[in-house]
Amino acid sequence: MVEIELQEPVQLEGVQTRLLDLHSALNVLTVISNELNILQILAGAPPELEHSKQQIQTLKQFLLEDQAAHESQAEISLALEEISSDTSALLAKQPDLSQEIDLPLFQRNLKSLFEILKIRHQELTRRNKLPLQWGEIAVSTLKENLIHVFEAMELNSHGRYHIVYSPEQKGPGDYLLQIEIDSRDPEKIQIPLVLQDIMRDLCANARKYSEPGGKILTKLQETPQELTLTIEDQGMGIPAEELEKIVEFGQRGSNAMVKRTMGGGFGLTKAWYFTHLLGGRMWIASELNRGTRIQLKIPRNPHSEAN
Repeated sequence: MVEIELQEPVQLEGVQTRLLDLHSALNVLTVISNELNILQILAGAPPELEHSKQQIQTLKQFLLEDQAAHESQAEISLALEEISSDTSALLAKQPDLSQEIDLPLFQRNLKSLFEILKIRHQELTRRNKLPLQWGEIAVSTLKENLIHVFEAMELNSHGRYHIVYSPEQKGPGDYLLQIEIDSRDPEKIQIPLVLQDIMRDLCANARKYSEPGGKILTKLQETPQELTLTIEDQGMGIPAEELEKIVEFGQRGSNAMVKRTMGGGFGLTKAWYFTHLLGGRMWIASELNRGTRIQLKIPRNPHSEAN
């Protein structure tokens, strides 16, 4: 694989920095909106769903406004209740739609997505005034949070793919996500709080640009000096001549343009932007049709009690 170390900082405008911070939460809202669009098409554009779609736009605005983004989660819970009510009312008026859509599965999918949105909102709130803040997190929680996201992805795929978490479970067409966390304390680890976002984004990218049957390795290692995060996949890869530019805001590999995606192309930008701010280093290794490896090294927080 061709490997480079990124050297140049990412140049961002103010609104772009805000979008990076909100990237994961906004992606969840985009997925919810897409689900509603599918239902709207199947139902013949009924007026009931316009209210639900407006709820999503309101939540996006809620997140984009600096102050509103860090208030209570009441708005998120209310939106879920109202969207669930709207879709149930629609199915009651159009019972034939039950032949086109599994309503219990649809509502379970929505609930899963909103649960993830609540977690994102909690994380944004926690690092509101200190975006580079470090915190202690249980190793089990870190793993569970990542698996929770992939379980929601699988549910949202409507059977297109299956994700497993150990080699023993893997079938020929299953994605295998292996998560390794090597911390000095086996129960907990000190990390920059934004690193959870970065791990999820890079893993989601690895899944998105890999075909079913591929393996994705996520490894977080802690030493007294630094944290090392490695994400490796067996996907489509990135053209060698594009590696240095791939972290620019909104940039995607030219070979990925044919791939349908609901993301904004910010995952690698966010990884390098925050790694740079945290005084770290980042490498990208890739080969077409073989895969990609992303590695971040972040110096340990000098004010952490764990040091």
